[in-house]
Amino acid sequence: QLQGYRDRQKALSSIQQHIVKIIGNYYSVIADEHDVATELALLKARVQPTDWAHEQEVLERYYAVFKAPHRPKLNAWIRSWQKVLTEARKLDLPDTKNLRPTRQFLQAVSSINPSFTDYWTNKVEDEGRNGVANW
Repeated sequence: QLQGYRDRQKALSSIQQHIVKIIGNYYSVIADEHDVATELALLKARVQPTDWAHEQEVLERYYAVFKAPHRPKLNAWIRSWQKVLTEARKLDLPDTKNLRPTRQFLQAVSSINPSFTDYWTNKVEDEGRNGVANW
């Protein structure tokens, strides 16, 4: 049991040394702490991005994905678009409400398949004229 205790202490010490080595300017946040769990909690509270910063990062990725994809990479582009759209909707960002994402998607793929874009743009407009909301 004593050897197990020593091994755990050695591992915790190693983790603590690694934390100190990589945190740079944030050392003052944990300077008086000697518990790894407490140090990590303090660092998380200090360094974790704000809601605004997280929203901004998701929005930047959301708009970056609307650059027209290359035909060979179309499936990967669609997956990344779906992923970032889901993240943005979870944050309830206004740019992802109603048909706005659909219009942006159609605009992005128009250079690859204009007939697809024309069909779905007309479909959206027809549904809008007929009073179908957010179909």
